[in-house]
Amino acid sequence: MDTPSSSEKLGQEQDVVQSASSSSEGVDKLEKKSWAYLKHYFTSREGWIGDYDYVYLITPNIWPLNRRYKDYVAPFYGLNDEIPIFLTLLLGLQHALTMIGSIVSPPLAIAGGAFNFDPTITQYLVSAAFITTGIATALQVTRVHIAKTPFFIGTGLLSVVGPTFDILPIAFNYTSMRYANGTCPTAADGTQLPCPDAWGAILGSMLCTVWIQIAMSMVPPKTLNRIFPKIVTGSLLLLVGVYLINSGMQNWGGSSNCNGGDGFYALCPNIAAPKPLPWGDPKLIGLGFSVFVTVIIVEQFGSPLMKSASIILGLAVGCAISGATGYWSRENIDAAPAITFLWVHTFKLSVDGALILPLLIMFICEAVSCMPDILATAEISNVDIEGTQFNSRIQGGILCDGLGSLISAFGTGLPMVSQAGNNGVISLTGCASRRAGWCASGFLVLMGMFGKFGAVFGSMPPSVLGGMQVFLYSTIAVAGIRVLGLIAWTRRNRFILTASLGIGFIDIVQPTWFNQILDYSGSNVHLQGFEQGINLIVETPFIVAAVIGVFLNLVLPRDRSEMDNVARDLAGRPAVQDFWIAHWDILNSIPTNLTSDDGAYWVNITRPANLPVLTVAAVRGIASGGGAELAAALDFSFASDKATFSQTEVGIGGGALALLALKVGQNRALEIVLSADAFDAATAAQYGLINRMIPDAEFEYFVDRFARRVSSWDHYGITTAKKLINKNSGFPTVAQWLETWNAFPEGQAQPAFQARYPELIKAGVQTNVSFERDDCGALQICQYHSLSKDLLNLV
Repeated sequence: MDTPSSSEKLGQEQDVVQSASSSSEGVDKLEKKSWAYLKHYFTSREGWIGDYDYVYLITPNIWPLNRRYKDYVAPFYGLNDEIPIFLTLLLGLQHALTMIGSIVSPPLAIAGGAFNFDPTITQYLVSAAFITTGIATALQVTRVHIAKTPFFIGTGLLSVVGPTFDILPIAFNYTSMRYANGTCPTAADGTQLPCPDAWGAILGSMLCTVWIQIAMSMVPPKTLNRIFPKIVTGSLLLLVGVYLINSGMQNWGGSSNCNGGDGFYALCPNIAAPKPLPWGDPKLIGLGFSVFVTVIIVEQFGSPLMKSASIILGLAVGCAISGATGYWSRENIDAAPAITFLWVHTFKLSVDGALILPLLIMFICEAVSCMPDILATAEISNVDIEGTQFNSRIQGGILCDGLGSLISAFGTGLPMVSQAGNNGVISLTGCASRRAGWCASGFLVLMGMFGKFGAVFGSMPPSVLGGMQVFLYSTIAVAGIRVLGLIAWTRRNRFILTASLGIGFIDIVQPTWFNQILDYSGSNVHLQGFEQGINLIVETPFIVAAVIGVFLNLVLPRDRSEMDNVARDLAGRPAVQDFWIAHWDILNSIPTNLTSDDGAYWVNITRPANLPVLTVAAVRGIASGGGAELAAALDFSFASDKATFSQTEVGIGGGALALLALKVGQNRALEIVLSADAFDAATAAQYGLINRMIPDAEFEYFVDRFARRVSSWDHYGITTAKKLINKNSGFPTVAQWLETWNAFPEGQAQPAFQARYPELIKAGVQTNVSFERDDCGALQICQYHSLSKDLLNLV
């Protein structure tokens, strides 16, 4: 079979082409183009309904209703698989409903909390958000190849694109600055009036700055991950979530305007509301609480369809309760147009120098933060999550986000970013088909065009919205905590987090702390704009934290001993730089022969083969002797390109001689043991001692992702597969383990060993990296092995 060139591979990545991987599939594709096929698909029960178990989707998780589906696994539909028309429509609507909370929350937050827009503009921004989200998602799902280049637009996955929450802190701080300096209007009594020019300035500045994200889509993902590691993206998500929770709580209590307000906003949401109440009144808190509690109840007892739409169901319950108790006004809904579209309302575009740097940083962060979401969608869609094709999907996703933000800004909407909120629908329904994604895009555009749909959200009582926002914003903070949980908690990383999060938290608890530091009052407009830009950067939590985190991550030296301490805590490795060391006093502790496996330390190391769980070895330094045995004894072994292996024991150690030949073959086993030479990870992978070698920059990310993937299978499948594979591969028996173990004390008792090994310890065995790795060190170890013919005969 001919090996295609890299450009040919990229060209073949278009998913339509990929699906024709065999002649039978090619014939099937030809048949699908025929009129007879289309007629059958659109007119038959099979084409419309298929054999999918729809009852599963609506069965609540309540006994005894759920007995039938206790161990049920939904059939899986891949990216280009044909699915029934009704299921396409049903799941497309489900994906659209899943996104509603994250679509409406940003425009509602800035319309009321930042720009003080009236209900007409607010409902328009909500409609525009739905339309631009539908367009960007359709582009993402379709995946368009850019002619005569290796680049794509879109991931080709059922990954959705929606408004980013990262724009909210920038919008809040920017409008606060403009109201303070008088460039946004304020009434005589101090009430802030609508400021559409501020939104026009953000839109115009977005059009100038989004190009940096488009350019970053051409940068290899590996490079982006190196500059913006998890320690940066995790702190970004955490600070955005915590910052926005405050905004959500303001709405939960009644509205941000009426918290300490007077005049028109003396009561919440204002004195003209159907039932105005003071901020924080128990009745208002109760409305938001009804949303919050409903989300929890649905998650516990709801059907698969309900669980994946828990946010919108919570809103529905909150709206029903508030409507029944008289908190709604139909005035704005009745006045809303039946049909609307983009540009029904326009804003005066301008470019504000104060916004350029913050927006540039935001779009840089967007380019990086979307990668984990695309990875999650790819993994759950059963497509490659590494290699050229996956990197191309990342590139296409970043480019689609940038173009989506560009299209959205032209359409008066918010910037866009890839999201993984619909992954729960894919997981629960087993459908990753792009047909459902296209259908979801169509539903989103229709929701936006139906003007009264947006008016419902624009007229919603703020307390109901706040209950949903607090839950939704908390998921952002939790996502940040999860990302930070994946980093190595070294002293260096703790220091970076302390510095970046410290300033970020200051911005949250004391937003105006930097106001008096740069307080230029001269006539230089350019200098004034630059000063305002710096203020906006410093007073926006996730931006200042990202700047500090990236800078410190690039300049602070890495402490390898700290990394080993973390490895010891997590995986039992001792804190000796670059080595896995068992801390066995081999010179002063001579074990005795064993007749059973009870009590043998090295035999215990081999027991992971019988554990009812999967074990993974991650080797980054030197694995010599017992360390190499442990790596070989676990179910999976991965090594960084900086790793080194050696087996310096002849007849010593529990498992080297019993397991090594099974893994690498008889002749290579003899080479490894009798040469006692150190060899790199690439050789270890070539010999079969480890599964594969991973570039060090990608090592932790790969091992974590792999461990999560293989552990996602059900317990029975894992234990059964492991047991049968070990049994049928000639895995060593307990007797064979004991035989190699008993060679340990016999070899250790040899006079030659007792005389030679102390000299090797002094020379640097297990403590001196250069001694272990260079030819001299290997030669001395080989000399030790050649001293005793009896010892060699034990092999």
